[in-house]
Amino acid sequence: MPRSTIALVIVDMQIGLDDPQYGARNNPGCEERIAALLHVWRSASQPVLYTRHISTRLGSPLAASSAFVSVKPILLPREGELVFDKTTNSAFKVPAFAQTLAALKPSEVVFAGMATDACITACAREAKDLGYAATVAADGCATFDRVNGAEMPYPAETVHGVALSALVASGIK
Repeated sequence: MPRSTIALVIVDMQIGLDDPQYGARNNPGCEERIAALLHVWRSASQPVLYTRHISTRLGSPLAASSAFVSVKPILLPREGELVFDKTTNSAFKVPAFAQTLAALKPSEVVFAGMATDACITACAREAKDLGYAATVAADGCATFDRVNGAEMPYPAETVHGVALSALVASGIK
């Protein structure tokens, strides 16, 4: 019986997300945990895909022309590991990403990266909507402190936990 393909998608682990303008974040060991996942995936010859968020906001550290748009050095893609640039939260809005993942025919898609409540949530939900078994590596994700419309602050750890709880409630592991 052939071995199942389990794809790892590393979402937006870019140098620019360390910029102070994003505020405090949770899970300071996120990069090391993702690096450990990468080691396991590569050792098992399983596919790894990357996304980079390309911001259209003037002066953003994630702008296409920014020196900080690159994937963090600890997580750099190897030859043959594809990187897909996106301007929206979900990687599935990029046709080449969706086509590449579909061609892999994975039995499961695992997501890790930033930010739990934004791009991770959007990718995992759309993967599930498209029929993939979606899993979020909770300890391989992080987010930032957030403020709601009434200026009420929410610490990053709370935002992270609520986002993960909402995913579990919708059937995403």
